[in-house]
Amino acid sequence: MSVDGNVWKVFAVAVAGLIVGGTVQRQYGGRARGSDANDQVPSVTARGTERLSPVLAKDNAPAVRPTLEQILAARQTEAHELAAAYLRDATIDEVTELLVAIYSDSTNRFHELTAGLTVVRGVELAPARFAADVRAQLHTDQEWRDNYRIGAIFAAWAQRDIEAALAASALEDKAIRQQVIDALAETDPARALAYVRAEFPGNEEMIRRIENKSFTKLATADLAAALDQASAISQDSGETQPLQQVLNTWALSEPLAALEWVASPDGTSAVPAGNREWILDQVISMAAKANPAATRRILNSMPLTKTEKVQLQEKWIAEVAASNPEEALAVIRREPDAAARARFFESYVTRAATPAAEILRLVTEMELRPLLNGNDKVNAALGDAITELAKESPEQAMRAALDAFGLEGDAFRRAFGQIVAQRASGDAKGTADWVFGLPESKLSRSAQADMVELWAKSAPEEAAQFLVERHILAPKRGEVNYCKVLTRTWVERDASAALTWAASMDGSEADRDQILMDVIGSAAWKDPAASADFIDSLSTAEARTRATRYVASGLSNIDPIATMDWLMARPDDTAIAAPLQNTATAAVLANPALASEKIGALPAGLRRDQAVAGMIDALVSPENPVRDVDAALNWAATISDQEIMQSAVKAIQRHQASQ
Repeated sequence: MSVDGNVWKVFAVAVAGLIVGGTVQRQYGGRARGSDANDQVPSVTARGTERLSPVLAKDNAPAVRPTLEQILAARQTEAHELAAAYLRDATIDEVTELLVAIYSDSTNRFHELTAGLTVVRGVELAPARFAADVRAQLHTDQEWRDNYRIGAIFAAWAQRDIEAALAASALEDKAIRQQVIDALAETDPARALAYVRAEFPGNEEMIRRIENKSFTKLATADLAAALDQASAISQDSGETQPLQQVLNTWALSEPLAALEWVASPDGTSAVPAGNREWILDQVISMAAKANPAATRRILNSMPLTKTEKVQLQEKWIAEVAASNPEEALAVIRREPDAAARARFFESYVTRAATPAAEILRLVTEMELRPLLNGNDKVNAALGDAITELAKESPEQAMRAALDAFGLEGDAFRRAFGQIVAQRASGDAKGTADWVFGLPESKLSRSAQADMVELWAKSAPEEAAQFLVERHILAPKRGEVNYCKVLTRTWVERDASAALTWAASMDGSEADRDQILMDVIGSAAWKDPAASADFIDSLSTAEARTRATRYVASGLSNIDPIATMDWLMARPDDTAIAAPLQNTATAAVLANPALASEKIGALPAGLRRDQAVAGMIDALVSPENPVRDVDAALNWAATISDQEIMQSAVKAIQRHQASQ
């Protein structure tokens, strides 16, 4: 097991599995700074460490004692068996050598119990020397981790001889002492509490943990005394954790009695009003499982505020809904306060195994939807029910969706999407008329866009004609761009057909340019060569410049050298300026020799200057494994346009400054 593994988590479990008569409880101690969820050490709290597991019995010993090298070379299960045989007659030095080897192994081949067995054996032989020798041979760069490992040895030692372990830990690290104190708390929590108060004054977390152990043990032995002491602490200081521990322990065996005590005058005086919900949390859960009706009667008899009553009844419903949903529903139906009824229903849905269709029916029956607070499980169940209903009747499902969600939320969108898909498969035009007739809202516009996208997958020409007839193909600012929705999907299916359709559109040149530009922008990534054929169909220089940039970007992803040739053949210097520089950069990075030759052969002028600027970007780019600042400076000197040259020089300077 590696140094960074979970070996220090296993000692308590190992002791439990390998010691006859031993028991163990995992009690996790404090966390060192920088540790994570795996960097915790369980307190070894087993009793009966006088005897080792039968796996160590001499009559099970193999004929030939295994060597340490054989253990380290074996697989997990075999390694554990070999280690058990090795430990039967091992000296303390051999036990130490094995444990350090387990800690140092980087293959994670060791069974969890192997480390625990080794710790138990070393503690049985010579605990003080064992702890000292293991510490001396641990060589990690994390002292806190070594301390936790040594702490596990001390915890096993504390099971065998608590007095010796306490004395030996007096000068040790806090984490090690804490392990010993935790072991003491299993047998003598009162002494452990006195010890921790003396040794760690002001450490409220440690004091609280040991104090809780003390009250748990006292509640098992003398419930009346535990209640008196915990109640006194609650009344004097407002600290209710001891009382919570006592009530939890009591509720394990007599949940109704524990609940009745909280409702009694003694309980009412002991529990601060603001802490009743917290105190009753576990008690109500246990009592409701044992006797739901009696638990509810006790709750109704308690002097609760309205807020407390709702919170505690909500917990009752959550518990009862899992075992008796009918009884929980009956209580929800009888609740006169609508807001409380909605909260109760959310708890019910979270725990009850109720079909989605039934949840939908209940929401409608009890008129709850406007009051539900976006509960994910409620929304998911409603969405599932509406989706199933849509298979039989999309119209009925739509009405249900509107009743359940209104035109809001992701849950409505999901349900509505299923309805539209189901209905559109038989009548796309009728479904589109219906969708575009919905009341105006953000969600209805989103639903309409979904409808266009769905239609474009099966019949884009029909969808396009629908948008033309409704005069919503070329949107104004702030409106949904249905054209982009349509053509983005259409281009995936047939980019050439989408481009041809856009180029042949009737209407104003501005609208036609906007539509064709949307299609070219989408198609340039799917089929840039086809898109290039339509650039000159655009009516304005601005539109052609934008289209050139789109197409060059798409072509450059395929072949930047060929893209440079295509751009150089374009007629407009302004339109190709930025695309040419970007493409030259990509070309030099892809094929530096050929790109440099082509750029160097260009005639003097603006186009060559732009291409050289792109080359310079590539020469100093972090993506270039052979960056060459000197070459970049030489190329910059050949640029005739002063503005482009200054920009290129600044790019070189930025690179130099970053080195």
